[in-house]
Amino acid sequence: MARLRKSHARTMAAAQRLAADGRPAQACAHLRKALAAEEAAPPFLRAAARFLHDHGDAPGARSAADTCLERLPHDPEAQRLRCLMTLEDGDAAAAARALAALLALRAAPDPFRTVAEAGMLRLQGRAAAARARLAPLLAQDPRNLDALRADLLCQAQMGAAAEAADRMTHLRATWPASAPALAALACQITDATPPIPQPDTAIPAAAPLPEDPAALRAQLSAIRALRPDWVRPYWALARLELEQGNPQAALEAIATARDHVSDRSMLLPAWTRALLALGRVAEAAALAARTDATGRGGWRSFYMRARIAATKGDRAAEAAALRAGLQRYPGSTPLVNRLIRSCLETQVSPDAMGNWQRLYTPGNASHMHRLESETSLKQCDFERALTLLRRPQPEMLQPVRARFIAQALAGQNRDLLASRYLRRALRQWPSDKRLMDEYLRILLRRDRVRAAMKAFRQFDYADRHGPVAAAEQRVLLHLRGGRLKKALKALDVLQRADRMPWARLPFLLRMALAEGDDAAAARLADMIDRDPRSMAEQAQKTLHGQMLSEYRLLGAVPGAADGAGSDPAPAGAMTPVNTDAPDALVRLAGLVAAAPASNIAAMRLLRHWTRPEADIAQPRTGTGAPIPPQLFQYWDDPAPPSGICRMVESWRRLPGHAHHLLDRPTALARLRAGFGPQWVQAFLRASKVAEESDFLRLCLLARDGGIYADTDDMVTGKPRSLARLIHSGAGLVVYVEPAGAALGNNFIAAAPGHPAIVLAARQARQALLMRANETAWSKTGPGLLSRAVALYIAREVLAGRVPDVAVIPRARVLRHVSFHNRLPYKATATHWKNSVRSGEAAAVEALLHDLLAPRQAA
Repeated sequence: MARLRKSHARTMAAAQRLAADGRPAQACAHLRKALAAEEAAPPFLRAAARFLHDHGDAPGARSAADTCLERLPHDPEAQRLRCLMTLEDGDAAAAARALAALLALRAAPDPFRTVAEAGMLRLQGRAAAARARLAPLLAQDPRNLDALRADLLCQAQMGAAAEAADRMTHLRATWPASAPALAALACQITDATPPIPQPDTAIPAAAPLPEDPAALRAQLSAIRALRPDWVRPYWALARLELEQGNPQAALEAIATARDHVSDRSMLLPAWTRALLALGRVAEAAALAARTDATGRGGWRSFYMRARIAATKGDRAAEAAALRAGLQRYPGSTPLVNRLIRSCLETQVSPDAMGNWQRLYTPGNASHMHRLESETSLKQCDFERALTLLRRPQPEMLQPVRARFIAQALAGQNRDLLASRYLRRALRQWPSDKRLMDEYLRILLRRDRVRAAMKAFRQFDYADRHGPVAAAEQRVLLHLRGGRLKKALKALDVLQRADRMPWARLPFLLRMALAEGDDAAAARLADMIDRDPRSMAEQAQKTLHGQMLSEYRLLGAVPGAADGAGSDPAPAGAMTPVNTDAPDALVRLAGLVAAAPASNIAAMRLLRHWTRPEADIAQPRTGTGAPIPPQLFQYWDDPAPPSGICRMVESWRRLPGHAHHLLDRPTALARLRAGFGPQWVQAFLRASKVAEESDFLRLCLLARDGGIYADTDDMVTGKPRSLARLIHSGAGLVVYVEPAGAALGNNFIAAAPGHPAIVLAARQARQALLMRANETAWSKTGPGLLSRAVALYIAREVLAGRVPDVAVIPRARVLRHVSFHNRLPYKATATHWKNSVRSGEAAAVEALLHDLLAPRQAA
């Protein structure tokens, strides 16, 4: 035994010499090798754990302390080290257990208790109180390394990261022996950044923004150069890249770590997220399988399996992985975080989510601050989100916070302020991809395609984020701008990179069909068939699935495969038409007249009708009945939610217009009084509130004329300007969606008895009475309206008359109205979109309920 103690003493002496020579990495490696070579006595394990901890080797220190505690469960020094390490890792629950064990042993000296209690206060977000707790100890013993480390972390959390880093540099120069331990602390200090200025109604030009995350990236790189074998800088860098929307850069950081770091378990969650963000699901699954095989993944194995299942759309498997993980690791913050985000992604209602904050221990309260903001945004409580985001949240990167603030502002229809705010933030953080994506999204929300393209070029999107990310944005920008060929060119880049934008393909198909581009439509249809996310039988129930079926069954030129000699067949919906030819409008009108039930033929005619370069005769002012100054809206319940009341109130301010808000009883009474039993029966057969609303608006406008606006739309511009847009002289005013050439039906203005609206109302009645097996879009909604208006235009054109209709771009209406606003009621279980919960979402909801039940009972 004496020989063993001497060998350990020699090992420790050699490690101390290496550290004194400025080679801490070699010193730690020397100790780890000695620990692995033979069974070490507890005194050596304690000394090795302390040395490894002080020199930044957290995994090695944790392993040595755990081994010591396995042999001597009540060893106070090993318990103290374990408590310190769990506090520094941010695991307050584990730290509290370790501290409780020490207190039970009566083995926690006053200085240590002070440091531990301060660490608990810091994790609760009470950094100022933690520093006050440490101040007497540091005054008495200014060289207490544990107290200094805790104080530096508190200083950084309070928004003084730069000052903490300067102070740490001074301490490293003053006490060279402690330099490695202080260097290890640098990465934790750089995690905190100062608060961001809060926008109210304007942004002062002189308000300073916090430092660029590029400074954080530079500091992490400096730490990597100092300690290339330490995993934490690589982990922090990978997380930073993921937060900024750069998964490829995150993978590069992880790849570098794999060449230098022996224990890479800390990297596994970020590694999985990066692979999944790049669409490399198979690689992520293989990584999870290898981790499971080693048995060393811990809670991370369950986290990885849950993330992979969520990406595949298998929420039941995700819930099972989270349930198993939380049974084995109760209260694990990353697993709880994942569960809450899954609830938000599957739109679990606020009532079902209950007091989800109870899943977090007081020591881990700081981890839920960001999730509270995200929850408020997802549940459309934008005022609460702004209130939360105005509070200091040191654990949240400032570009993330800026993005959330912009989302909340946009949710309140303050798009101009949100875009100004983001533009200014981008000048500070030009490399943040998610910030840039949010800026483009808000511009496109109002169909400001030119402004979005200008910003895309001005902020050097392609140079900063690479050709693949740029191609993803170009597909969206060209899709919204109606530029099919350019969108397909960007799609080629994504196809070569194996990054197919599956969600965009159906919209590209609709644009190809509206353009009459049979080759592009066939190519896109083939791509959609290979979409791994959906089953063929489910796709047929969607709008895009039904449109794809129409293209394949009815869209191609009939008889094209029969060869010559067959009788002439009616032209198919995709019959080529030269849109530059003088007779293009007449030929497209002929396609609609020949196939009045075809969505494709209607879209082609409407697409040509709204082309800026098309020479279309406009309706003559005053030739027909005027649009009456009255406005209809519908909400099935006599007591609408407060958010709906706010939207409705904006329409009441339309000057000179009578306002009528109908509910289900008043709508039925109006139909019985003015239409007849078949119309009432059709209304009663609507399967959704949306179908009731679609049908009712057509009935009211066909009989009485006026304006119809959805109750979740809001007037955001000047009411008089909107009134001038409506009463421009045409007997029917409708708007066309960008690219797809379908009409929107949430805002319509019509004269009484307008032929297109009368036709649409009759077709909707027939479809409801026959219980047509179609989507609401096609049966009573925008698809039906598009076909009816297109057929009306076709008949007028073929008869040589000018159609009395104004089809305007959606962007013109969005100058005055905000469509489809996100409101809190849409996140509740009573909303019609949430009335049928999928089994996968129910599994996530059931897990949350099971975890909350014991806490609510208590």
